[in-house]
Amino acid sequence: HRSNAAGSDQSGRPLRVICTVQDITERRRAEMDQAELASMVQAAPDAMVRTSAEGIVLSWNPAAERMLGYRKDEMIGKHYSVLMPESRRGEFRDLDERLAADGVVRIAETQRLRKDGAVIEVALSVAPFRDANGRWNGYSTVLHDISELKRSAQALQRSQLNLTHAQQVARLGSWVWDRKTKELTWSDEVFRIYGFAVGGILPTLSIAADMVPAEQRDAYLAAFRHATETGAPFRFEHPMRLADGSEKVLYHMAETFLDEAGKPREMIGTLLDITD
Repeated sequence: HRSNAAGSDQSGRPLRVICTVQDITERRRAEMDQAELASMVQAAPDAMVRTSAEGIVLSWNPAAERMLGYRKDEMIGKHYSVLMPESRRGEFRDLDERLAADGVVRIAETQRLRKDGAVIEVALSVAPFRDANGRWNGYSTVLHDISELKRSAQALQRSQLNLTHAQQVARLGSWVWDRKTKELTWSDEVFRIYGFAVGGILPTLSIAADMVPAEQRDAYLAAFRHATETGAPFRFEHPMRLADGSEKVLYHMAETFLDEAGKPREMIGTLLDITD
């Protein structure tokens, strides 16, 4: 709102006042939205970086400082490529075309360089940044540190490899039976103990029962059903004749786990080759 006096009488008092009124609601709303967005960027747990169309860093939030080791004043004005290992320099080739086609470019696993030279694993998203007139004049990049997730996945993989090796040495396999889906899962060593190529068949209860001599098969199935219906432990020992005429002695041991309602949910067990 603004007012101006126009014209005065002989004593200097204004004869009339001209007023103009301007609606600044949208401007105030935009300012509030901008302030809210800035606050969210500052508080975000992920690194958020805005660059010009030429790749020059224009904004750098606190999470970027923590993740990548550069202070804001060190990165503003630098080219984004200082964060990229040599092997990753081609990631943003044809970026504009990809953004025009998809709106956002996401890379699930890549790497970035910290200030101290350490390489970190990240997932990132890149979107075009537009000015107040909607013109495309840069990029907004969000980086999420997945280093710990990758380390956990690698540790799990090593653990699985160690377990597979240990089972093979001990002639001990493991299996899981889902009572609802009737799905049976074998570890690699169960396949080997039964004489199958790893992954060569789809495990089923009927195949496992066929490994039991005919005279013991009904007892095997009855013990299995009793365990799955009552939650009782499953224990069973039987010989198994191989194609070459030799014989193994196998021992099954399993526990049944219950759901929230107290009903059997799944059975997790082991198959041990106890042949002397």
